Amino acid sequence: MPSNWYSHVFMDPSDIEKFFASDRGLHEIYGEIPEDKEEKNSAQLSQIRGVLHKIPPREADFVELYYFHEVKQAAIAELFGVSQPTICYRLQRASKRIKYLIELPDYEEDRLITFLNMVLADPVDIEIMRLMLLTTCQSEVARSLKASQGFVRHRFYRSLKKIKEYPGAESRLYQKVFTHLSKNLNVLKSDDKLKKTEPMVHILG
Repeated sequence: MPSNWYSHVFMDPSDIEKFFASDRGLHEIYGEIPEDKEEKNSAQLSQIRGVLHKIPPREADFVELYYFHEVKQAAIAELFGVSQPTICYRLQRASKRIKYLIELPDYEEDRLITFLNMVLADPVDIEIMRLMLLTTCQSEVARSLKASQGFVRHRFYRSLKKIKEYPGAESRLYQKVFTHLSKNLNVLKSDDKLKKTEPMVHILG
């Protein structure tokens, strides 16, 4: 069994085999996995790894354990001192957030900021649009600006309308970027049921 030491949990490799899951659950992000799933899984896990730093840290912890270390949900719940349904719920939210990031059209941040400065007159609107893409979490944007999520959503939609009305090929790219974001605003809400004081998990090598 894992042992607690202050705010940390230490696990010995010899104790963790029973925690392994037999299915990484990649269908939650990609749908059904085809027969050649080993190669497919490798590519998909690489995609997930590429965006993992963009999701909330605690969700990233769960994804790391579940998808990459193949730890069962019940074992993750035991490690963090929460219920298994909580882990399931948070993995589902993380999966949707990762799916959103993987499907987000490619863009260059410097060019995006230049474009937003041409279209939007208010620096607050520019910062909202930038942070919404950067954080994948509208509540984090609201906290950063010391505003409500309702304020952030209102200003976001108002800015999106201006972007859609702006002519040019470059505008069409950012229309796609922010339209994709707008379709995932519910995914980008934060519903943090876990406390910051929960233990960090360390696997002893």
